[in-house]
Amino acid sequence: MKSLLACILSLLYLPIQAQTNIRDYYRDSTNKIYTFVQFDSLRRACVPCAVVKKSITTHKDSTITLFKILKSLPAEVSNFTATHINKKLPPFALTDVNGKKVTMADLAGKVVHINFWYTGCAPCRVEIPGLNKLVEKYKNNKDVVFLAISYEDQKALSNYLKKEQFNYRLLANGGEYSKALKVTFYPANFFIDRNGFIKAVPTGTPSIKNFEISVFESYSKIIDDLLKGD
Repeated sequence: MKSLLACILSLLYLPIQAQTNIRDYYRDSTNKIYTFVQFDSLRRACVPCAVVKKSITTHKDSTITLFKILKSLPAEVSNFTATHINKKLPPFALTDVNGKKVTMADLAGKVVHINFWYTGCAPCRVEIPGLNKLVEKYKNNKDVVFLAISYEDQKALSNYLKKEQFNYRLLANGGEYSKALKVTFYPANFFIDRNGFIKAVPTGTPSIKNFEISVFESYSKIIDDLLKGD
């Protein structure tokens, strides 16, 4: 069971309004195949729930994810916030898609949002429009930094940016750092204060009609509070 929980894809969101790769397919334990739209309908019918990813296979340009829906959130997810709140963010040194290194020293005195994601994660991609709105809101505030860490390499991230817009600073090869923070579900979001302490780790979003607005408003409040020193 522990190994299964380590493969949690994400919390379920209600509802989801975003474009996704039409070549993403999902297969349940009875071997029934779902398109993303059909799969999303299952997720919208269950709140709160968790989608557990058991395996992913690829065939040409398609991906097939074997999944299971849990009717309640696993303790590993429920306790995730408590595990990290008020802890110092571990040091890191990662390289962005342009080959420039980013370290903890670069974040000194800044309010930081770190989004853990990967390009094949449908819920991660759904969240991105709301994240881009955050970048736009704080574009003139040099005290706010937005980072997105993926276990994938620079080439994979660069290829993604050729097709989709993601305005965070994308850091590659962050798998070991994700493990250090015990990130087991995606997307995962960490909000860091000016002193380098983790102050918020939201593990879900409000069940409202416009998911993009939900992400933007809930994350904006966290950032505003950290800027005020709350």
